[in-house]
Amino acid sequence: MAPAQWTSDELVAADGRAVPCSVIGDRTGWAVVLAHPHPLYGGDRNHPLLQAIGEQVAGQGGWAIAPALRPEGAGDTPPSGPMADLLAAIDCVHDTTPDPPALVGYSFGAGLMAHHAAGTWDAACAFVAPPANMMHLPAPPDGCLLVVGAHDTIVSPATLRAWAPDYDLAVIDGADHFLHGHIAHIAKRVVDHITAAQVT
Repeated sequence: MAPAQWTSDELVAADGRAVPCSVIGDRTGWAVVLAHPHPLYGGDRNHPLLQAIGEQVAGQGGWAIAPALRPEGAGDTPPSGPMADLLAAIDCVHDTTPDPPALVGYSFGAGLMAHHAAGTWDAACAFVAPPANMMHLPAPPDGCLLVVGAHDTIVSPATLRAWAPDYDLAVIDGADHFLHGHIAHIAKRVVDHITAAQVT
């Protein structure tokens, strides 16, 4: 059986903006919403980490959707435009399945998801390098997996330990904020966390 392939779709945000998105899987079963780093700093819906996670999700019977977050906001509060784009993807899942999606965000995308989940979410969450020192993030949802590079100079392991001292923090040896050379390992760690939640 051939592996699932990414396809393109377009959603509409609550403010009427078209939201391009990438989708993998057949849109049945459990779902994962993926949020990318800030587009002003090179982040987009086809980031290699999100692609690797989505492909593993589809390979294990789920499906994933990654919306294109508009290039707005770089301050301390979650910008309304990219948040609307993220909510369009989450609403798409809600229209497809009664179960809430798992939330996986990287950097800026993780910050948006932390604000949306606001400390509680009835599905697995994994935040990779969430900018806890920049976006006044609320506490992550219960059971959330946090991942950070040991040499991340944008958000350090110490920052995440101070932000969420009682959470599972995976510190990736040899990795910085951009995770080069560590994509496959991090993707597997994230997907293992999500699939474990499916059977608990």
